[in-house]
Amino acid sequence: MEEKKKVIVKSKFDNKINNIQNELKGMRNRLNGYGRRLELFEAHTEKGFLEKNKEKEIVLLLSTGKEEKGILDDIDKYRIAINKNGKNYFYYKHAVIGYYLS
Repeated sequence: MEEKKKVIVKSKFDNKINNIQNELKGMRNRLNGYGRRLELFEAHTEKGFLEKNKEKEIVLLLSTGKEEKGILDDIDKYRIAINKNGKNYFYYKHAVIGYYLS
């Protein structure tokens, strides 16, 4: 008799768990869609910034609070390249809070 109760209790929770899992799957899909649109927007705006300002002096604002000045060389998916004193320096985007023309 105890086994029947366990099965009944399990089936009540199964529906709730399935509903929660389906809702999470839908949320992941929406989030992935937003992430892709944001990635396309960032790529578009960064490409424009690079085209307008390549070989101009910019300032990078780093997450450490430090500022780095240099000549803008390139921007790719993961990093920003600047040239300082004839040397290329690469900064990962996750470490850069922002950047602007100097």
